[in-house]
Amino acid sequence: MLRAALERARAQRDAHLDELKAFASIPSVSTLSAHREDVLQAAQWLKDRLDSLAMTRVRIVPTLGHPIVTAEWLGAPGKPTLLVYGHYDVQPVDPLNEWESGPFEPSERDGYLYARGVSDMKGQIVAFLRALDAIKAQGPYPVNLKFLLEGEEEIGSPNLEAFVDAHRDALGCDAVHRLCPAGAGLFRGGTAWSRERPAFRHLWRRRAQPRASALRTHRGHAR
Repeated sequence: MLRAALERARAQRDAHLDELKAFASIPSVSTLSAHREDVLQAAQWLKDRLDSLAMTRVRIVPTLGHPIVTAEWLGAPGKPTLLVYGHYDVQPVDPLNEWESGPFEPSERDGYLYARGVSDMKGQIVAFLRALDAIKAQGPYPVNLKFLLEGEEEIGSPNLEAFVDAHRDALGCDAVHRLCPAGAGLFRGGTAWSRERPAFRHLWRRRAQPRASALRTHRGHAR
């Protein structure tokens, strides 16, 4: 399965890049009320992609601020359940005069793609979803999947804790995968994460684990 999935992913590289460009073209700036509809557009973009991957219960859930996108695939009875966390909002783009190209006009230069959000974290989201597409083409997913993709990470996730409290059972899982920006899951202030410094915040351990041993993968192990 792995070899065939990798071959499929490599063969579709250009299509995946175009998909990232389309996602990065949506100015989902969560800090500015003028972009509220753009944030909703980004949420709808994600819902459409999750639908295409055969996820079930794909929802755009309203909050007091920007919506949270959730989905699941529970077609692997007896296998672990992985909860995938990410965010689709981006930071403001000022100062505009320091951009060589428009922040929401993705531009390729010297082998890099430049646009707001491509490295935090729209690129990681697209890469993960396209990896799932490559796996899906070979057969059923090997584990159960749940998604929690928020639109307020860049403003401190003010509604996330209440959402986790309200959906505790639905978010139950055996492990969490955070779609980290480059280096974010490994380093903080120059210090590598370790078993003593878990990369995932205590919120998940406190709020989203009806199973006693859930959400420990970023401590270096999973149970």
